[in-house]
Amino acid sequence: MVAVLSLSVLTAPPDALAKQKKTPPGQAKKINFQMMNDVRNHWAVEPVTALQKEGIIKGYADGNYYPQSEVSRSESLVMLMRALGLEGGDPSKAALKAAADCPDWAKDTVALAIDKGIITEEEAEELDFSKPALRYEVAVWLGRAQNDDVSAANLTFADSGKIPGYAKKYVAFMAQNKVINGYPGNIFGPLNTVKRSEIASMLFKCQSVFSLNNKFGYISGEVKDVLPSDPAYIMLTANAGEMMIQVADDAAIFVDGEAADLDDIEEGDYVTLVLNPTRKAIVVSAQDGENNNDDEDEDSDAPEIAGLSPKDGAKDAEIGLKQLVATFDENIQAVKSESDVESKIEITNETDDQTVEIKDVDITGKKLTIYLADGLEADCEYTVYIRSGIIEDEDGNNFGGLRASDWNFSTFEEDSNAPEIAGLSPKDGAKDVEIGLKQLVANFDENIQAVKSESDVESKIEITNETDDQTVEIKDVDITGKKLIIYLADGLETDCEYTVYIPRNIIEDKDGNSFEGIDDSDWNFTTAEDEDNTAPKIDGSRGLDPRDNDVVVGSVYELTARFDENVQWADDDEDYADKITIFNDNNEVTPDDIELKDDELVIKFDKALADGEYSVIIPRGIIEDEAGNSFKGIGVNGWNFEIR
Repeated sequence: MVAVLSLSVLTAPPDALAKQKKTPPGQAKKINFQMMNDVRNHWAVEPVTALQKEGIIKGYADGNYYPQSEVSRSESLVMLMRALGLEGGDPSKAALKAAADCPDWAKDTVALAIDKGIITEEEAEELDFSKPALRYEVAVWLGRAQNDDVSAANLTFADSGKIPGYAKKYVAFMAQNKVINGYPGNIFGPLNTVKRSEIASMLFKCQSVFSLNNKFGYISGEVKDVLPSDPAYIMLTANAGEMMIQVADDAAIFVDGEAADLDDIEEGDYVTLVLNPTRKAIVVSAQDGENNNDDEDEDSDAPEIAGLSPKDGAKDAEIGLKQLVATFDENIQAVKSESDVESKIEITNETDDQTVEIKDVDITGKKLTIYLADGLEADCEYTVYIRSGIIEDEDGNNFGGLRASDWNFSTFEEDSNAPEIAGLSPKDGAKDVEIGLKQLVANFDENIQAVKSESDVESKIEITNETDDQTVEIKDVDITGKKLIIYLADGLETDCEYTVYIPRNIIEDKDGNSFEGIDDSDWNFTTAEDEDNTAPKIDGSRGLDPRDNDVVVGSVYELTARFDENVQWADDDEDYADKITIFNDNNEVTPDDIELKDDELVIKFDKALADGEYSVIIPRGIIEDEAGNSFKGIGVNGWNFEIR
């Protein structure tokens, strides 16, 4: 912790001031302070109000902060630059050019961030600053704000493979210093977006740990006395010794994260003070001495969360659900009683800004079950806050608590008219996907569009090489008609398993009905092993009829693929013919017969094919030569033609 080096010398001796504390109970001086309307009962009321006091957070004209909204990249960088005290300078021309796509109100400040090395010119030129900031990006920016003085730290998150290489040291450093916490299950969620409440919490922690701006001082220590005189003082013991700090009349005061009065702070509490340039405390953040978990004394044997239901970040929690469950990694019990645990858990309907009534709690084995008086409402976001010091393991090791930012989820009202997947390429569960494939396709049952923009869709789709534990870079996406095409920067690698995740609410039909998304367990596939040079290939001279990308005028009854050698169905199984798929304008067309003989595959139709755009997909592994070498197949972009 960084201590302030200089303090104002007080003229009144401590003993004299201490005597002034002998005021009747309830007569202590009340410190009044303003809070933004919509954070009063929010878990982030403390960091938001503290940063508001420092001028880092402005809020909106209606008096709200909108803590649950996503924070954009430009907003994040502006807040960070304010925290550093670097807003308002003159950026270089090169930086202004790199920040050209920034909103006008943020352009100069973001350009200054480029000049200060918070973000590089190359990164700035590639980013869409109007889009939400991602967790790994904020970790990088906060780390670079320390003049890149980031010591090496171990990165132990289960999803560390999804963190870009250059960002890993920053994520590890911020996690080690508890500026950015992970999620239950040892997950960091690098590609998750950051909410306005979360950026406030990150900056507040960063301020207190690293002292970003010398204009404001940060002091932490144990409270020795509170002197509610006029002016009021707090006596504490810090690294620099015993000191007495004057409390500003409008100081923001918090105890265990809740707004409080000065007389709520007691001897033995652990307190962090934010000092203004006159060295008065404008923020007083106290932790109850009984619940204080100093990092130096952190209990490595304390129980930890192993799973949450609904999951943190879930977007499809069941409407009407009346039970929330936290599963721990060992047996747990209440420190005092289950009724005490019940009284210290807070569940908030953030959408309606209402506290959710808890009917009962039950602690059995490794599970904490929270019973709600009423079921979860439709289309609402919820947060769950569990205070520290109320749950322990059988050896008496205290659970450190769960912040509302660590357990939040949303319900939604299922839309029976929502677009649905009609087909995937590669198919879910495919085992012999083409090596080097650069396009993934999702076909829907109706025309679709982006809810916001195609760049928004691109930024929120996650493709993971599970074999190498690496995030796959997406080059672009295209939404046309019923088809979503995902273009990859590099082709699929050999013998690797891939998963595709498409979140809810980024794609909709023309009537505004949102697609419910695809979980990564619903679209996974594996590429083939090393390509076989002896495998049959499409004959270069005779090839495909109609040819790929050809325009045919007239009637078409047959589609023919000619190979460079004789071929047969794999395993002599003619049922493999059913795996060949033909699409006409994204609608599947069923052939009347498919014949594989000698070196030809002929797909036959009794009636002439209708006009339109066609694509033919032949999966890998269903056709082989006489020696058993598999044909690599034809992907979604390998055989396309138009009939007019």
